[in-house]
Amino acid sequence: MQACDNTRGKAIVQQPNEMDGKPKKTTTYLRYLQKKFSPEHFTNMIVNLSEAQSNWVKKTGFEHLLHHRNMIYPHRVGYNIMEAFNSEKCALILQAGMVVITERLVHNVMGLPLGEHEIKFKKI
Repeated sequence: MQACDNTRGKAIVQQPNEMDGKPKKTTTYLRYLQKKFSPEHFTNMIVNLSEAQSNWVKKTGFEHLLHHRNMIYPHRVGYNIMEAFNSEKCALILQAGMVVITERLVHNVMGLPLGEHEIKFKKI
């Protein structure tokens, strides 16, 4: 595994290309952190689940996700988390100390089931 470096999230502008006689700037996104969607979409989806869908979420052990209410995701926060993440230790290395990411921590934060419990899907 590679160690984190400080170039993550910074776009690198290459030299202009000659295309149809006009110089064109091209940008590569080396180590660019792309967020797929705003958490507002996830929050709106959770709020608009039908009763049957909410019951399914509860039965599969993800009831805590039904309480998720996050409308914004500051882009810089994502970069800071990625910069602080140490993949060898599976931890966030912060000025205040180290946060080791464990199954228990993920369970406490997100409410995901612990252990090797198989999630059984049922038709509703």
